[in-house]
Amino acid sequence: VQPPPGASGEDNLLAQILGQIMGGMMIFFAFFTGAGTLQTILVEEEKGTLPRLFTTPTPIPVILGGKTLGTLITLVVQVTVLMFFGRLVFGIHWGGWLPAGLAALSIVAISAATGLLLASLVRNTRQSGVIYGGVLTLTGMLGMITIFTGGQVSPTLATISLLVPQG
Repeated sequence: VQPPPGASGEDNLLAQILGQIMGGMMIFFAFFTGAGTLQTILVEEEKGTLPRLFTTPTPIPVILGGKTLGTLITLVVQVTVLMFFGRLVFGIHWGGWLPAGLAALSIVAISAATGLLLASLVRNTRQSGVIYGGVLTLTGMLGMITIFTGGQVSPTLATISLLVPQG
């Protein structure tokens, strides 16, 4: 997040604070969206619709790829809307279009990959609720610890926040 050109000191500080909070929340919610939308694989498996889909002549990688593509599209729309909303409503300057776009695509790819990993590790939707609610909340809070503390964090906690996907 960069200050907008020609902004006064007070506006600049407010935009920086809002930019950090909005960026952190955008990453936090992208991970929940990635995990939640890929949870549909588990729901369909429990309801029996996924095994029925696998009996069709459609290859299994195409079916699972379609579900993953749907998740990626959802995440791209979510991150794009939040970035434009932050720019238009709060005046947050995200930097140049190329670096901001690459950062947004990185958020999308990592959150979808984490959701796919979590969906592959759990056996049913009851387990996924605990994993998604507990693990994603804990890692999200650890990843954003520098935002919550206003940058006043010990070097140990700053290092720990870099060890989680949201860090």
